[in-house]
Amino acid sequence: MITTDLSADARALADLLIAEPVGSIVTLERLSKTIGFPIAARRHALYAAIRVAEREAGAVFTCERGIGYRRLSVQEIADQVGSTARHRIRGTARRARRTLLAGTAKQNDMAPALARRIAAEANTLALINHIAQDKQVRADETAPAKPEPVAITARRMMAAITGGQAEEAA
Repeated sequence: MITTDLSADARALADLLIAEPVGSIVTLERLSKTIGFPIAARRHALYAAIRVAEREAGAVFTCERGIGYRRLSVQEIADQVGSTARHRIRGTARRARRTLLAGTAKQNDMAPALARRIAAEANTLALINHIAQDKQVRADETAPAKPEPVAITARRMMAAITGGQAEEAA
């Protein structure tokens, strides 16, 4: 049976996390005491509570290994969340591309359509790896402070890649 209701343990943990001030740490002992069980036995409730705290109060937490969870400030969110995710994405894309190419490099009996599909996958993973680099994510001082539509971002990226020739052709 699939249920979308939040368990009592998750709700209690979410309330504790939401009440936590920015910069402070919720220890594993406090989390365990809140639900009456070792938190390691109810890790699923903790993860649900973290998602609820993020959704309801905008509270973002990071794991302090062996200690608990620290609530991040807005500056820490900007500094850590995106770069950490991009670092993981880059590693995953790099390993997947390497595995894909290693597994198919010595195959002589591939159909041309399959070879094209493999090349497209490898090139896509290489592009993801390139785009996720720290040097590619620079804040443009002239850019608006709110997110732009994907079409405008894609147009600017094509103009940067082609040196403005894409706009002339259109």
